[in-house]
Amino acid sequence: MTVWGYPVLLDWALGMTLITLVTVAQLSTLPKLIAFVSGLIISVRSLGETISIAVYNAVFTTATLHMGDNVGKAAAEAGLPTASI
Repeated sequence: MTVWGYPVLLDWALGMTLITLVTVAQLSTLPKLIAFVSGLIISVRSLGETISIAVYNAVFTTATLHMGDNVGKAAAEAGLPTASI
């Protein structure tokens, strides 16, 4: 699977999970509380997305902090002249 395949697969799984969660919550509650339950689930989902984006950004920034040095080192080990790096 190529690099872009994993995010597509994970996004598809997340979408299916969220649709199922909202549907089950709406079917499991009293008719007069459907709006409240739907709003609560959407609010909790938004809070989770906010936290997960912050964590992802921290992990991504940390992982790519030394990427230039690592690429240069790998290029030098592969035989690229140091003047070209």
